[in-house]
Amino acid sequence: MLEDRATTLATLNRLESTEMEQVLLAAAFHENRVIDRVRYVRSDDFAYPLHQEIWDLALTMRERGEAVNPPMLAKVMEGSEKYLAEVYNTFAGTLA
Repeated sequence: MLEDRATTLATLNRLESTEMEQVLLAAAFHENRVIDRVRYVRSDDFAYPLHQEIWDLALTMRERGEAVNPPMLAKVMEGSEKYLAEVYNTFAGTLA
């Protein structure tokens, strides 16, 4: 597990991009089991503060058994609906 964390963090740090963070968040929104697979990723591993906030909330929601998706996150993160939808749609772009 520690090796997986190191590999993932090295990739995030190497790319140092909000886009890479968006892809991880979008994948988690599309398939919540992604969150379970990368639980070793902490919010402070994200460079962008808003992504840190989103990840913390996603982890909390997942622990409670709630669905993690833009509409559910937006209920807590007022004013973030548009950005959350953009992140969600990022995943479709990575499949093209």
